[in-house]
Order: sequence, then structure tokens, then C-alpha cells
Amino acid sequence: MTTCDALQNANLLYRTCNINILLFDYRGYGKSTGAPSEAGLYTDALAVYNYVRKRNDLDQNKIFLFGRSLGGAVALNLASQLSQTNATPPLYAVIVENTFTSIPDMAKRLFQVSVLDYVPNWCYKNVYPSLSKMRSIKVPILFLSGGQDELVPSQMMEKLHEECKSSKKQLAVFPDGQHNTTWLSHDYTSRIRKFLAECSTSMPTESSTSTDLI
Repeated sequence: MTTCDALQNANLLYRTCNINILLFDYRGYGKSTGAPSEAGLYTDALAVYNYVRKRNDLDQNKIFLFGRSLGGAVALNLASQLSQTNATPPLYAVIVENTFTSIPDMAKRLFQVSVLDYVPNWCYKNVYPSLSKMRSIKVPILFLSGGQDELVPSQMMEKLHEECKSSKKQLAVFPDGQHNTTWLSHDYTSRIRKFLAECSTSMPTESSTSTDLI
């Protein structure tokens, strides 16, 4: 997805879902300096999260994460980390779109070489083991999956959904959605609005009516 597409997607969500949005470039991406790494991206996401938590002008009971593709893996790691540390207040929700179960799983899918089945995870520079982190995520979570995703097979999103132990989990499949264009699918924003509205039914009444997205 290009920066232009990402901004258009963010603008669509801002206009239709009544949310505030914070976008950022990981280290080594866009205009951010440094070199990307799994640990580095996790650190960057936590830093942005901590920044948002210090903002007195935001409803701290309605902070949620959104991640697409690689960003989904980073969001799931942060959600797992916060759940394990019993962060207060807890995340309002998590939304991930077209993300993968792990880098080793993606390598096997892309290269289709049987020898990769025997390569241990420590041989990979980056792993992003999202599937193994799903059991610790207890906050509401929405999985957005493009049925025609040409990069990340929709079966990976199904596995993540199945492994998740949240009592409020949803899987929305958009039959014609591709990896970078699922957000253009019919009912995309309505599914997100519906999910966020359902999350609010279990939250205390707040004076603010907007929700804040990292």
C-alpha cells in the first residue's frame, strides 16, 4: 500500500467511523531514520502507544490498535504485551487486516520448498510469531480478511481468529478484497463501525463520543 492509499484509507475511517487517528512510520520506513528490525518495530509501537497514553485530551478508555499486513503483526504483539502486563486502562479493541501467522509460515507459502519445514525459527532474522501470541489477547478483536489476498492467504487470518481466546472476536471476510485494496470493499467501514459500537456496550459511559486509533 502506498502512502497515498494509506492516507485515503485513514481519511475514510476518520469520516465514517468518528475516530481520531495517529499514523506513524516505523524506523527505516518513510521518513523515519534507522534500520527496521522486529525488535525495533515492537519498540516503536510501544513508544507511540505510551505517547498516546500521556495525552490528556484523549479518552483513555477508548484507545484501540489497527494494523495491516506487517503492521498487524506489530499490533498483535503490542496487544499481547499489554494483556500480559495487565495494562490499565486496557485497550478498547484491536483491529488487524490481512496479516500473517508468522514470517516462517509466509516463507513456506511463498517459496513452497519442503526443506523450509525443517528450518528452525532461530534461523530467521525476523519471525513475528503472531499465532503464538493470540492466546494472551483478551480484548475485543476484529480480523479483516480479503478473500482474494494475493500475498497473505486468508487461511492465515482464519487461523489467527481460531487461536484467539478473546470472548469478543470477529472475522469479517471480504470476498473480492485483495491485499492492499480490502479497504475499498463494500461494507468495510460499516463492519468496523458495528464492531466498535459493540465494544462500547461493555464500557462505562463517557462524555467523549470519539474513539482514538493508533
